[in-house]
Amino acid sequence: MKFFSLLFVLFLLIPEVSSQERKVLMIGIDGCRPDALNLANTPNIDSLIDNGAYSLQAQTGDYTISGAGWSNTFTGVWENKHNVTSNSFSSPNFSQYPHFFSLIKQVDPNKITASIDRWKINNYILSDADYFTQRNVNDFSDSMNAELAANFLTNGFKPNYLKTDIPYNYTDISYLNSSYEVNLNDDEVSGAIDLLFSFDYFGVTYNQIYISSNGYITFSPADLSYPYDGSGCCQSQNLPDAHYPNNHISLGWEDLDPPQGGQIFAKTFGSAPNRYCIIQFEEIEHTQSSNHISSQIILRESSNEIEINVKELQSDGDYHSIGVENADGSVGLGISFSKNNIYEESYKLTYQSQNLSKDPDVLFVYFRDVDEKGHLHGFDVNVSEYMNQIELTDQYIGRILDSLASRPTYADEDWLITVSTDHGGICDDYDFFGNCTSGGHTGFQNHLEVKTIFYIVSNKELTEQGPLFPPPNIVDMAPTILDYLCIDIDPAWDLDGQSRGLNCVKPYADFNLNIDGMTVEFTDTVNGISCDSVLINWDFGDGSYSSDSDPTHTFNSSGTFDVCLEATNECGTTQICKSLTYVFNSVTDKNGQIITLHPNPATDYVNINFEKEGTYQLKLYDMYGRLIVEKNDLYGSFFELKTTFLTSGYYMLTIENNGFKTQKNLIIK
Repeated sequence: MKFFSLLFVLFLLIPEVSSQERKVLMIGIDGCRPDALNLANTPNIDSLIDNGAYSLQAQTGDYTISGAGWSNTFTGVWENKHNVTSNSFSSPNFSQYPHFFSLIKQVDPNKITASIDRWKINNYILSDADYFTQRNVNDFSDSMNAELAANFLTNGFKPNYLKTDIPYNYTDISYLNSSYEVNLNDDEVSGAIDLLFSFDYFGVTYNQIYISSNGYITFSPADLSYPYDGSGCCQSQNLPDAHYPNNHISLGWEDLDPPQGGQIFAKTFGSAPNRYCIIQFEEIEHTQSSNHISSQIILRESSNEIEINVKELQSDGDYHSIGVENADGSVGLGISFSKNNIYEESYKLTYQSQNLSKDPDVLFVYFRDVDEKGHLHGFDVNVSEYMNQIELTDQYIGRILDSLASRPTYADEDWLITVSTDHGGICDDYDFFGNCTSGGHTGFQNHLEVKTIFYIVSNKELTEQGPLFPPPNIVDMAPTILDYLCIDIDPAWDLDGQSRGLNCVKPYADFNLNIDGMTVEFTDTVNGISCDSVLINWDFGDGSYSSDSDPTHTFNSSGTFDVCLEATNECGTTQICKSLTYVFNSVTDKNGQIITLHPNPATDYVNINFEKEGTYQLKLYDMYGRLIVEKNDLYGSFFELKTTFLTSGYYMLTIENNGFKTQKNLIIK
């Protein structure tokens, strides 16, 4: 076997790219004009623009109203397809043109989608997201949305309850004597009531409950600093809701008045470990009417399950709530939030400690107050209330971005952050002095200040950097996010938008090698952060090629070969070449005699071995052809040549014997 040494030179260096999980944070600011955004003090949004692609000249649809604008955003098609042209959502065509959350699930059912909204988006467009907040008629503020989003990003999805409809199971305990009756005044919360067993609620163990006269129980004592002694008066909430009260179970929360009529009971039944506590509101009347509520909660010791049994829940024209929420109101389950009467319905709630604990792959966060300020004071850069709200919204976004960066898994994730709006706006009313006093956007479809919006997609490595031209459209956001998540656009979806702003990145390529005689084992490292697969091609420099990963190749002769690896994806080709020089440590003279040099490369000496004894002449030349060493009439079969005095580099050793000459490369380290 012929042994050889190998030198290589790296001609191209590419930084290493790691494979990270792609996720999307999508931020929507309703009614935000791009020129106002540009002039406002918004350092957090500015940082996203600085690290991404953007346009302040993007265009919304022909119906400049929120229902149409957000439908355009989430479906990726125009109004003539999804058929939403107002805020009534009277006849949407979402079955044929669904929102992109649904398209994601079609391709990858394991991806988790979430939406934090305080308008109608979740109710009418994104109602089948894995997690969504429902519309709340109370003051469910932008700041609260920011806190909910920050909480999800820091902690992931918190565990929640699963609702199961069960046969009607109202267990009337109104026959009990007065010792089990809880006497409460209007807008009052009871003292601690012992359950006589431990009950786990949202993963926390409690032994006591508190009952509010307004139709709920809580595991926390009343905070008397709130109006009406912290009783939850006088409007219910769409659960979950971060407003006080929290940590409660609502069996029919509304403004009730027990002294006006009805009874409240609480009693624990059974024996350990199968005890259960029933809390029952029996014919408790509303404060404003004689309509009443008969509803009960059953807490079960062995299973920690919750039953809510509604005998009758008569509306007095306001909203009532049925459901649960955790201690900070960030997680919960709303069973009902309506003005409708409910009769003879029962539900079982089971705690889900695992199956809802996944992080979102796509999280949408909605901010409404900029649009509200525009309507109240005017959509205009000279209106301080409007501009101040944009700047306040930027602070909320900063809170979310800080939470995103603090995720323990952040280093293993690659987030695309998008920011967009649904429409612009104008002033439509002025005072005597020409000052804007109110604003609008409906009915001004052809007005540039209403049609022009902004579009931001931010990721330092995976998005283009700088302004986009031509300007994108509002329908481009959905296909851009799908593209980023490596979801191929199905032509059957018939999208009107296209992916805009993502940076197409060539693959990273490098290789190492392991030498075994004339055979070299190559190990390639190819990483493609573009969505499509990477094709590789090897050129071994000796006329041989391969498309295999980690190939093995045998060279048939000595020499210098430029071995090149090419990696190609949808974004282009990366090539890396290394120059390989084979130096054989044994040569054969013209008589067939094998002459061996060892070591080669050498440092202090090199041994020269001959198969036969004889008389030899040795000459050593440097790379410029200058004679460095000459040895004549050496007799024997072994010689040691000192090389300590030689500088590093290539040398040529000639060996002569009886008129024959053999040349050998010698390398000095």
